[in-house]
Amino acid sequence: MDAENHFWNWAMRIIYLYTLVILLWPTAANATVIEYNGDGSVTMHKARDYLADHRHLQMAPIVTKASSLQMRRDRFHKAINSAASRYDIDPDLLHAIIETESAYRPESVSNKGAQGLMQLMPRTAEAFGVKNAFDPEENIQGGTRYLR
Repeated sequence: MDAENHFWNWAMRIIYLYTLVILLWPTAANATVIEYNGDGSVTMHKARDYLADHRHLQMAPIVTKASSLQMRRDRFHKAINSAASRYDIDPDLLHAIIETESAYRPESVSNKGAQGLMQLMPRTAEAFGVKNAFDPEENIQGGTRYLR
């Protein structure tokens, strides 16, 4: 009987140890802080790929003023509506893709090499007739064709 109690005592210690390790393991987090400015604009602060363990801290802060985002959005509204109409795609979908991929910055380049508003890879851009991926009109037309 004493040997059985000894076994269960060790088994419980091992279970507690594994539980503790799992609970304290560094986890990924994604946070957004929204700041309302006095001029009526909104600033969004985003941190991605953050590990709780400070030895592995990796943060990529992204700050976007909602008012400047809206101004950039308005700048490409006509080109987006034109492509949406031409390829029968909801313009709101195109706006969502462009906002997510490049925040309406036509000069955007990803760390993988995707370019322009809709973040077209060079071969994809070429396949869909885009000669200059940084030209907003061409990029939107090519990206919309790609979606179709």
